[in-house]
Amino acid sequence: MSEYNIILHRAYSLYKLDWCQKRGYDLDDWNPEDGFHGASFVCMAEFEQSEFLDEGYMEFLLTAEDYRIWLLEVN
Repeated sequence: MSEYNIILHRAYSLYKLDWCQKRGYDLDDWNPEDGFHGASFVCMAEFEQSEFLDEGYMEFLLTAEDYRIWLLEVN
């Protein structure tokens, strides 16, 4: 797997946890049919085109080392 894909998958996992924590949801309760009774985080493809490109959010979300790799891979 490329460095880009590793960071993308890591960031997406952290994003889902962050999304749930900010809304008081437990990721273990997520249902693929309807998310959290209609509310849900974005899919990976949408994440990659939006949140993943947000430098401030990635700096917040990722470790310093992963953020450094993100900067190299995305820019």
